[in-house]
Amino acid sequence: ENTFTEILASFATIKVGAVFISIFGLLILFSWTALGNTFRWLNALPASLFVVLAGIGINELAGIYAPDWFLGDSKDHMVNLPIFASSSEIWNGLVSPDWSFITNPKVYSVAITLAIVASLESLLSLEATDSLDPLKRISSPDRELLAQGIGNISSGLLGGIPITSVIVRSSTNIYAGGKTRVSGFFHGVLLLVAVLALPLYLNKIPLSCLASILLYTGYKLAHPKEFKKVFSEGWKQWVPFLVTVGVVVGVDLLWGIFIGTLVGLIFVVI
Repeated sequence: ENTFTEILASFATIKVGAVFISIFGLLILFSWTALGNTFRWLNALPASLFVVLAGIGINELAGIYAPDWFLGDSKDHMVNLPIFASSSEIWNGLVSPDWSFITNPKVYSVAITLAIVASLESLLSLEATDSLDPLKRISSPDRELLAQGIGNISSGLLGGIPITSVIVRSSTNIYAGGKTRVSGFFHGVLLLVAVLALPLYLNKIPLSCLASILLYTGYKLAHPKEFKKVFSEGWKQWVPFLVTVGVVVGVDLLWGIFIGTLVGLIFVVI
């Protein structure tokens, strides 16, 4: 599957409630700046929080007045976090690695692939975050990859999945006014507390309202003005750019970066 076939396949299992919530969330996000010009106090509040609250409210009302639109009975459309009744259940949820697979060669091929993809994604997120930084600071790629390696080793030893830097949380911190590493640390602490203490409430969040936040974030990062800027720099810039975008969307991230870099190198040589 690629981006286009996934979109076409999704129409076979379309949920009207999810579509309505995501569209309503996008309307809030795109109109938030205009509303902030009229009501100044809105600028101090995160638009994404209101998107989540609106999504919960719409879904709960649908459960009462429009059951066909209700998403609460579908794990595919709702946040699904484990609910721990006690601290002992939390510790029991941590899984130790099965070291018997250490001699299986397939483990290493998968691990290398994940390491390459995760590292590339983290470095791309780092570049995007630096471009959003109002203070125009340059982050250290070496420290970023070192931190990711330590985090992935720790996550694996606790039974977790691989982790990468993601632009959504980083951009959210920047748009909220965060300026130091403390904001990222505090964000992580809040996530941990929320997952452990508030899973019952978080499970009421429809994934469709989170999808609208991701769509809006992607739009801001790939704003039309960015495309105009690349095209204004000449064909030696926009040809590798379009090739990279096309392969990322049509195939996957790893191939997009590989082929885009190769095309870019060819243009540098010639």
